[in-house]
Parts: sequence; structure tokens; C-alpha cells
Amino acid sequence: RLIRRDGTVITPENLPAGASISAEWKQTDEKTLLGSFSYSGLTDVEYIHFPYIRWRDFPEDGELLLPDFYGKVLHNVLNHVIPADQQWLLSAEPQIAASEMITMRASAAMTPSGSFLFDFRDQTWMQKRCFYTLPEPGTLTFYGEHLVPLDAGRTAYELPFPCGIMAFDGGWYEAARLYRSWALQQH
Repeated sequence: RLIRRDGTVITPENLPAGASISAEWKQTDEKTLLGSFSYSGLTDVEYIHFPYIRWRDFPEDGELLLPDFYGKVLHNVLNHVIPADQQWLLSAEPQIAASEMITMRASAAMTPSGSFLFDFRDQTWMQKRCFYTLPEPGTLTFYGEHLVPLDAGRTAYELPFPCGIMAFDGGWYEAARLYRSWALQQH
């Protein structure tokens, strides 16, 4: 998804004529996908929402590892809908969590039957946030929100870093261990 300054949401379904968006994924190992994202032919894009993942039948006892400070675990996720007057976004989707990605550039959704680590391999510390929403009962949505530099006349942009999705078994400790292996290689 792309969000324009006026709040217009652009998806592949309502892409204007002459514009294009590209999301490419490559498998790096049996559990990890790395994605790149770009668009062209569009003006006034302020945010990129990528990756945009929907997890149907997310269990009520599921957990999130949020990148608040050095990490925070949210238990029983579906019981934590943020009241509309406290949400970061003006959105029709109820929010569960929203976090600035400053000290940590990863987040995880964890269940007893399987978990996913979402990471942003940004070595330049660009501004980004992650959101978890509840678009319909039992469906958890995750997306990273990336701020697009507002250069006058910009009609194209490519995220300058890949976004990773890694399947794993375990909880917050395993997610932190997996993220640590990448984070320790950064300067």
C-alpha cells in the first residue's frame, strides 16, 4: 500500500493508469524471504506500507514482540484493541499495536503453532514504524510503514533496504536470538 499526503490509499487494485508498483521476494533459505519494493509514475506519496501481511485465524493467546525500546512482549494479542482516540492512525481498522522502530528494527508475531519475525535491514536508520491491526475478527494484519523523502516532483522511489520475513518456532527469546544474528553485523 502507498499513502499519499492527502490520505489517499493506493493499492494494486486502484493503481492509476501509467503508474506501477513492484514487490519482489527472494528466498534466502528455507525459512527466510527478503522483499524489495518500488513504485513509479506517482506523486505525493508520503508512506509505503510494506510488507503488508494478513494472518487469518490468529489465536487469541498469540503474542507480539514489539520494538519498543529494546523490546516488549504483548500477550493475548486479540484482547488488546487500542481505543480509537488513542490510535496513531486515522484508520477504519482497529489497531492492536504501533511502534517506532528506533533501537530495534524487527518485530514478531508468535503462536504455539508457528511464528514469524519481520525485520527491516536498514543500515541507515531511516524513519519507520510497524503496525498490527485487526481488520476483521480473528485476522491480524502486520505492516511496516516507511516514510518517503518528500522531494518536490518525485514520481518514483525504491526502498533502499530489504524487508525480511522469517518463519520460526518459539517465542520472544527465539525471535530476539534470530534478530541478534543480523543486528550484531551492523555498524
